[in-house]
Amino acid sequence: MTSSEAVVAAAQSGRIEWLEKLLDEFDCDVSEAAVSAAAANGQIEALKLLLPEVDGDYDGEVADAVAVAAGNGHLGVVQFLLPEVDDGESRNDAAWEVLEEAAARGHYDIVEFAAQQARETMDNEDTARSAGERCDALARAISGGYFDVVRLLLSQQHFH
Repeated sequence: MTSSEAVVAAAQSGRIEWLEKLLDEFDCDVSEAAVSAAAANGQIEALKLLLPEVDGDYDGEVADAVAVAAGNGHLGVVQFLLPEVDDGESRNDAAWEVLEEAAARGHYDIVEFAAQQARETMDNEDTARSAGERCDALARAISGGYFDVVRLLLSQQHFH
């Protein structure tokens, strides 16, 4: 196992003391895999250590990780990561992706949060587009049989 793979394993399991040691003692690349592994498993403390070390497309890696967290039902991680996406347009895109992933799995609280975030970051172009043009959240919630999520999406302007 390489040091970068060890970082992924420590992030995934939430072994903060190991993650700190690995980041301090080895020249590890903090990959998208490490950030996504932490997000997928609800490891906020690991994310706090990893994010300052991310090389490359920070917004892209965070956006991918927040979508994974949404699909796995980790509201706390979604609330932590989504504001970390610096670019407004990228944050809006990430909020819509979170909305879609959470709706597909019936995570009502995350759908509610993502809908609020998407509304707050909409620009004039977004306002003119329907949610159906933007994402499949409603269709995916219907397919999954998540009536409470369907009701939520239908009750809010811009999301049906």
